[in-house]
Amino acid sequence: KVAIIDIPIDSYDLGDVRYGDVPSHEFEIKNSGREDLVIKKVSTSCGCTTAEISSEVIEPNESATLTVFFNPAIHKDDTDLGELTRVVYISTNDPNHPESEVTIHANVYKEIK
Repeated sequence: KVAIIDIPIDSYDLGDVRYGDVPSHEFEIKNSGREDLVIKKVSTSCGCTTAEISSEVIEPNESATLTVFFNPAIHKDDTDLGELTRVVYISTNDPNHPESEVTIHANVYKEIK
């Protein structure tokens, strides 16, 4: 009896993102195991990306929602322009996959005024 993390779709392309917008995307996090799946920690690869999980304990055959927010203007410079990939790391009690991840992709542009 173990918890099994299951992320049906682990990557999402936000497409073209205007600098200053803060798009988000929801990933489904499922527990395909027979024990409660405990989300120990959610972290991101960059300060421009934040993530929230709807539940830190996911019962067997249940799901939670991981909402990822992407704010390319957070650094107040041009480091987050162009084609980007950002990663969200999910630490759980799944013995076979203690660290899982989802990725978002974006093409960030600035409007010329």
